[in-house]
Amino acid sequence: MQPKRLITAVLLLFVAGSLGFVLVQEFGSSNTSPTITDRGDDLEDRVIAYYFHGKARCATCQKLEAYAEEALKTGFPRELASRQLFWRVTDTSLPENRHFLMDYQLQYQSVVLVEMKGGKQQRWHNLDQIWQKVGDKEDYIAYVQDEVDQFLAE
Repeated sequence: MQPKRLITAVLLLFVAGSLGFVLVQEFGSSNTSPTITDRGDDLEDRVIAYYFHGKARCATCQKLEAYAEEALKTGFPRELASRQLFWRVTDTSLPENRHFLMDYQLQYQSVVLVEMKGGKQQRWHNLDQIWQKVGDKEDYIAYVQDEVDQFLAE
């Protein structure tokens, strides 16, 4: 009888701890990732390369972001310096950013290119192959750079 009680108590503690962890992850410390309106960036004509992520970030998710940022920095230094191209990392778990999930039909971490003109979105493109390419850094970077090149050329 005693071992049964001990196992039950351990399992209940595990469940309570798991629930506590989930609640802290969901409602705990807030990330202050900027949104497009934080600095008036929506008033300028530019292309914004977003990396959208949720609160929980695995090693692959962090690679997706790092590779995309590297692709932009190495492939488009002039466009970034002139602010024709703008890199923006955005946490979609924050209430003020949840609209992006619907706006761009996001279901998981994504890189999305958005063209802004006169403060209004003109068009957007989701780089939907990043998950397939993340295992090969060079292929991933080439893919992102090709997609951005095409988007900027249109």
